[in-house]
Amino acid sequence: MYPDANVYLDLITRNEDINKSTGEERWRSAAAVFEGIFIREAEMVASPLVEAEVLCNGNARLRRERSEKVRELLRTWFIAPGAIWVDIDRYLVREAVHRESGVHRSGGVHPRVSAAAYRTPSPWT
Repeated sequence: MYPDANVYLDLITRNEDINKSTGEERWRSAAAVFEGIFIREAEMVASPLVEAEVLCNGNARLRRERSEKVRELLRTWFIAPGAIWVDIDRYLVREAVHRESGVHRSGGVHPRVSAAAYRTPSPWT
């Protein structure tokens, strides 16, 4: 599973907006995602891009200063031994989206766009 930065941020900022898919507060949905990863129902895929988006977010930085639990989550998420690291090139993604017009008939991103976004796992992990 490749959680977007918003999933991390929803949890650590306790976003109370309603998740349209689950009908629950967004932070509860995010907690369920990470619980599934923690109990190994899913593997977490991470990237330097998401790590930077989460760690540099102003709200995340404020929460990190105020909460030991948030500090621990932010410290461990991106160094977890089970995390699978991939490099995602934003420029490659943008070019693929531009070439494919971005939207597949099913309403999602065309499979070739998704496939083009991923490279081999980082050698430093």
